Amino acid sequence: MSLSFKKADHSDIPKLKKLWAVTFNEKQQAVDLFFNKNFENLSAYCVYDGDLTVSALYLVHGYLNGQKAHYLCGASTLQLYRKRGIMGKLIEYALYDARKNGDVYSLLFPANDKLYSFYGRFGYIADCTAKRLSISRRQLESFEYDGINSDLPYDYEQLQLKCFKKDFLLQNNKFVEFAAEYYAAYGVKAVRGKGCFALYEEYDDCADVFYSAYADFSELKTLLLKSTNAHRFVFTGKADNGVFKDSKTQKFGMIKSLDGCHKIPQDVFIGITLN
Repeated sequence: MSLSFKKADHSDIPKLKKLWAVTFNEKQQAVDLFFNKNFENLSAYCVYDGDLTVSALYLVHGYLNGQKAHYLCGASTLQLYRKRGIMGKLIEYALYDARKNGDVYSLLFPANDKLYSFYGRFGYIADCTAKRLSISRRQLESFEYDGINSDLPYDYEQLQLKCFKKDFLLQNNKFVEFAAEYYAAYGVKAVRGKGCFALYEEYDDCADVFYSAYADFSELKTLLLKSTNAHRFVFTGKADNGVFKDSKTQKFGMIKSLDGCHKIPQDVFIGITLN
């Protein structure tokens, strides 16, 4: 087995698409969206065995407290090539390149709890958190939050800065727009207002609002109540947001400092996650 590691470019996309589809068993529409609408917003790294792409991962560019950062996602290896240490070597290869390009932090969201220990081998710590609030429709209708209110023009990046303030992965407008389309392929709905944005999915008479950013929570609440007849709502959000003050903090991903100089903030919020 003679493996070669490389930073992928557009010529690699057809093979990367195939690997992604095989590994994650995703809808072709979602796969196409990831590569057609998000490829310019990330750095891709892959491993070849001859002409066969056997492993890949992706670093989606962003910022954390003004420092360059990325969100590592789509880590994938063909079944026959697993348990050979290939992904570990690819992670080190990609992070070395990211560090050379000025990235200070690397963030990721493990697909399952067992992977927390795997990524821990590479220096990632479970210091990313979130809170979840479960509330009935009636409670949401009467919910009052004495927090931020603004006539801020609609802009994903500004909404994030207004809502999360600090210690979060700032994801740019193109990524958020892509994510809305990506999740829509799986039936996820989006609500947009002048000062709010949210993604939610419905199941068992519940609306799971797994991402939201807002300058005015009352606007978000009103739009959600209009867009769904769900009798229960579950919100996931940043641990220090006042909306979640009575909710329990839980781990929500991992983070690693790449330069060894910048201290890792506590309770970092990743935001929108993918695979």
